[in-house]
Amino acid sequence: MKEQLINIFFGVISGIFTSFILWLFFHLFKTKFEPWFRKQVYTGLKVEGDWSTVIYADENNDVVDEQDNANSTCTYILNITKQVANKIEGNFSQDFKSENNHRHGQYKVEGIIQDGTLIITLLPNNSAKSTFGTLLLVVEEGGNTLRGVHTYKVADNLVNQCDIYLKKKN
Repeated sequence: MKEQLINIFFGVISGIFTSFILWLFFHLFKTKFEPWFRKQVYTGLKVEGDWSTVIYADENNDVVDEQDNANSTCTYILNITKQVANKIEGNFSQDFKSENNHRHGQYKVEGIIQDGTLIITLLPNNSAKSTFGTLLLVVEEGGNTLRGVHTYKVADNLVNQCDIYLKKKN
């Protein structure tokens, strides 16, 4: 009986130890080896950095070229803080101003780059907000411009979309 208890005890200890070793191996593989390997074999675009634009619109929400003719402005800032091969992470902010309205949103960015196209998911930094969105952007002008579509859900469960272009900040 005593020998069986000792065997059970050592069996449990060896199981815990084996589980820890397996967890450590997979954790190191996922967090160290896989990103390192992706960097070694990735030969695509590097989009890390700050991208921004300011869009001016008239009273009909049509885009205008000059601030003097605008009734509203919308500033977009995309900050890609981390790129590991084709995976990107960062932040996105949108600031809308008009005479009687001011809205600001901060979002967490997660996405991938595939065939010169960024596919990005925008999730709110503030869990109390119910808006979220996506960006589908094509890299243009030798890697200095991102042009595409911003699709987003607003608070009243409507889905809106707008054209967007972002210039790389130096």
